[in-house]
Amino acid sequence: MIYQRLFGPNGFIHYIENDNGNVSVLWADQLFYSFSREDILAKNIGIAILSSLNVYQKTICEIFKVGRNTITRIKKIYEEKGLTGLKNYKQGPEDIEENF
Repeated sequence: MIYQRLFGPNGFIHYIENDNGNVSVLWADQLFYSFSREDILAKNIGIAILSSLNVYQKTICEIFKVGRNTITRIKKIYEEKGLTGLKNYKQGPEDIEENF
């Protein structure tokens, strides 16, 4: 079953999470990215990297425990503003400014 170990349940990409919330993303059984679930910026960077490589959104959702809309927003912010935009990103709906 070396193939299952190499490919993992989601193709080439799978992840391992320890009890402290540290996640190692493995690609073809090699460490590709590592982050802590509590580090929002590292999580967003990982989402941006994998989505820019056209990894299936379903796989990204499973690894980072986010929805498809979050992936789309993070990818858009990363493409438009780069890492600075991700640093200022807050999950959830955008604020609405009221003009009276």
